[in-house]
Amino acid sequence: MRKWILSFVTAVVLGSVLSIVTPAHGATIAATVNNKAISSQDLNNRIKLAIISSGMPDNAQTRQQLREQILNMMINEQIQLQLGAEYKIKIDEATLMASIRDIEHQNNMPEGGLKKMLSTQGIPFVLMKQHLEASIIWREYVRERYRHLVQVSDTDVDHALRELTSANKETRYHLAEIVLYFDDKQGVNSVKAQANRIVGQLNQGAKFSMLAGQFSNAPSAARGGDIGWIPESKLDDNALPYLKALEPGQISAPIQTGKGFRIYFVRDKLSAGQFAKPVTTVTFKQVFIETPKDAFTFEIEESIKQTATLARQIKSCRSVDKMTKRKKAKVQHVKDVPVQNLPPELKKLLMDTKIDHATKPVYTGNGAMFFVICERKTTNPKEPAKEDVRTQLVDRKLQNVAEQELRTRRGGAHIDIR
Repeated sequence: MRKWILSFVTAVVLGSVLSIVTPAHGATIAATVNNKAISSQDLNNRIKLAIISSGMPDNAQTRQQLREQILNMMINEQIQLQLGAEYKIKIDEATLMASIRDIEHQNNMPEGGLKKMLSTQGIPFVLMKQHLEASIIWREYVRERYRHLVQVSDTDVDHALRELTSANKETRYHLAEIVLYFDDKQGVNSVKAQANRIVGQLNQGAKFSMLAGQFSNAPSAARGGDIGWIPESKLDDNALPYLKALEPGQISAPIQTGKGFRIYFVRDKLSAGQFAKPVTTVTFKQVFIETPKDAFTFEIEESIKQTATLARQIKSCRSVDKMTKRKKAKVQHVKDVPVQNLPPELKKLLMDTKIDHATKPVYTGNGAMFFVICERKTTNPKEPAKEDVRTQLVDRKLQNVAEQELRTRRGGAHIDIR
């Protein structure tokens, strides 16, 4: 159960974390990109992070399967960082910390909460800062170099709004994607095998948003692969038959489109005539009581009993902090989470429990936890404003430019994999 919340949080905050530095004396090198080294230690740390953040089993087989995928992502990210250096794009400490505070705010964490969460998982905080720096540099590079070339007129916006209205007349899919490109250095068969491994990991329970952040070559990786609502008429002809056969919550096989393979996750579907489905969000408090690492079975059973008693005593969401203070419980207030983004088991648990009531406690392996439901609300999404559509069109064009730029730069880079 604890992994559900951890995965939900890390889906937003972790993405693909980068650690590329000049190796210390005696350290082995996994690869070089234009004579810049990626050390084996950095690669191993990255693999560890992928396992922790995605919920995959930590064993030799998983690590071996992830090695090629992770190294490929680190190579792409090193290319992005080198472009930032070439164009003298620097990110100051204040900008990095502001981004970290934004992440904490989005996940209802206190200031410093992200660092603490990563520390409990054995992940150096510097990895998060390095990832954010690389991500911001790449975004700024694309915008600085190409934004003046991307033109979106009022006519374009009006046309897009008409298309949105017209799209209501056909089936639409809310999709997330993982995109893997192939080129002369990475052949079709190699990339297809990588795509099949990712699908296998997803079928074993790995989080789509986590693997999208770790491995996808598309800019949508920064959003966990999410690409929004797409009408049938705008889908690739190769992809449409696969997507028609899928229901919300299902994942496609790898689909070859153009110079790459795409894996789709169908988040939702809208039938012809539907503008949008109502969105239900839930606000709750997560209460976790830790047990000693070497606790005996009877101690664990006693801890669960005490947690169950505490859960029954809570009569409202407001009383949680006061009631749990003496128990040294860790309380996290999670606000306005869309229920469709939650794992099915957690979604059912939170939706079936009454407001101001606690769920039954669940043992997580290192403690017991329960949830207290504070609020549930359902809203009807509004039609997008004109400026929102303009921003989406600009971002879409910049994404296409970024994809082409990365493929071109990688093709011209000197890459030596040891």
